[in-house]
Amino acid sequence: MKNESNESFVSGLLVGILIAGAILGFVSVTWVKKAGADARRGWVLKPVVVAAVDLPEGQRLTYEMISQRSVPEQFVTDSNVSPGAAPSILNKTVAVPVHAGDPILWSHFLDVKEDGLRECLKKTGGKALSPSPQSAP
Repeated sequence: MKNESNESFVSGLLVGILIAGAILGFVSVTWVKKAGADARRGWVLKPVVVAAVDLPEGQRLTYEMISQRSVPEQFVTDSNVSPGAAPSILNKTVAVPVHAGDPILWSHFLDVKEDGLRECLKKTGGKALSPSPQSAP
């Protein structure tokens, strides 16, 4: 009787170890897949329109002057011109100089009438400014 009891205990222990191992394996695989997805988040490439050549201020944009480049999605905003919207910027005049390879932004086509705003855009290359610490009250 004692021998049967020991065999039952050992077989129950083995079954328990196997079940615990399967659960641990499942949890491990799930965790590794989630960690991989988290690491890739934001690095999926998304196409944007870029300048194929240097564009001086006042240049009318033609199809030959633009190109498409893939950029990680975390760096793409609504201010970037998407390839689907590229036809709408053709024959428009750029308000600021744009270097070859730089993404083309909608702000590059602002109808700038005020000299102050035009100068600000020239100084920043059409990029957004953050307030300087000295301008804080």
